[in-house]
Amino acid sequence: MARARVAFALAVLLFVAMAVAPLAESADGPAADSGPAAAPGPEGIDGLSDDGDDSH
Repeated sequence: MARARVAFALAVLLFVAMAVAPLAESADGPAADSGPAAAPGPEGIDGLSDDGDDSH
């Protein structure tokens, strides 16, 4: 009987952990699969241009 209680308690803990995990992830900030960061525009990243034009 004690083994059944331990198994049931572990099952309940696992269920609660799986139910709470998505809530905790959304509270931390954007999810990992929310998409890539915005890419630089046509000018590229400042200071890394190879055309030597620093007029802007």
